[in-house]
Amino acid sequence: MFLIWLAILISILGIIIQDLSHRMVYVFWFPVLIAAFIILHSQNNFQDATNSIFFNLLFLITQFLLISIYFSLKRKKWINIFNSLLGLGDVLFLISIAFYFSVLNFFLFYISSLIYAIISWTLWLLISRKKDIRIPLAGLQAMFFIVFVFGDWLSFTINLTSDNWIYKYLI
Repeated sequence: MFLIWLAILISILGIIIQDLSHRMVYVFWFPVLIAAFIILHSQNNFQDATNSIFFNLLFLITQFLLISIYFSLKRKKWINIFNSLLGLGDVLFLISIAFYFSVLNFFLFYISSLIYAIISWTLWLLISRKKDIRIPLAGLQAMFFIVFVFGDWLSFTINLTSDNWIYKYLI
């Protein structure tokens, strides 16, 4: 189990460092993450994990499709968001972590990590006075992911692979 978490941590750190410094990430990290997350889930209830993975990926596909349609209508021609708006590393990172989270936890992470990325990148641009408009989204979301995972490790009430802790606070 320790080796699995070590592989996850090394992969996440690799994504952060590469994306923040070069705005590109080795594709190698993403299959490592997916395999590690599958191994983690295989030790628990794999059927629940399979359902979560399916709905998380369906959410991402729907999101990417709606964004493509929006920009295509706005520019009056078909826009492939993967060519100009989203990097391959950003997409692969989201796909990878879809294999870890339960559905509500994935949605919570997705929304909060996008807010974090916008705020932190805007502050960085103001402080550094640089004009680079390319946001290292995968790197920033990977930083946020580490915070989520450490919260999961340090808490006895939060489990990011199950939505039960969220239901408890909603009811």
